[in-house]
Amino acid sequence: MIVWLASFPRSGNTMLRILLQTFYGRLSYSLYDESSGDGTARENSFAGIAGFAGRVTGPVLEELRQQPETSFVKTHGHPVDDSPALCLVRDGRDALVSYAHFVRTYEPEMASRYSFDEVLRILIESRDHFGGWSDNIRSWYGRTTKGPTVWLRYEDLVGDPLGQLEGAMRKLDVDVSPRRAAPVRFGELHDRWPDFFRTGRPGSWPREMNDELHELFWRHHQEPMDWFGYEKARLLNAS
Repeated sequence: MIVWLASFPRSGNTMLRILLQTFYGRLSYSLYDESSGDGTARENSFAGIAGFAGRVTGPVLEELRQQPETSFVKTHGHPVDDSPALCLVRDGRDALVSYAHFVRTYEPEMASRYSFDEVLRILIESRDHFGGWSDNIRSWYGRTTKGPTVWLRYEDLVGDPLGQLEGAMRKLDVDVSPRRAAPVRFGELHDRWPDFFRTGRPGSWPREMNDELHELFWRHHQEPMDWFGYEKARLLNAS
């Protein structure tokens, strides 16, 4: 059986996978080839972050479906089957600000052509990047399947990683035994891979999303923000 680890990019999926390994000793898979770098220090660093995960292709994915043990598989795509899913959602403003930095870091041609604000505007308006933030979430939020769809807010996971994961495993009816290992803190990940784990602080978007882009974001993405209780006001911990 597989359980999807589903999220829009930069919503904490890699951190979730590291926590699964830390708490439960469970290595996860990915739909994306994250196993090797391209020879540059930055790309090799990215490969090192996800080096514990295997690349899942069609035949391998089908093999995982047939195994009695649960396999966790990362996806940024839309649902493709009835498998249970653990969906991670992050305040879309934080996710898109982080994604804009990610694009400018790992896609140098974008950094040379567009400013940060221009990349952020593209991501706010685009439906080409995994369907866009809203449509990506809608695709999982609205699905009706035999397997459960369990949601975790990134902000809650950061605040109580073991408690949130244990609750999610119960809802998914996945039998895993925690090792009671010390939780991995975001600061540790940032110290090791600062380009990838940049800040991780919930509510930090006002520092980098100006008022005009914020209004643009809200026009495009208000409905899913309301679903998960994210308010429009600038947050107090942004200072």
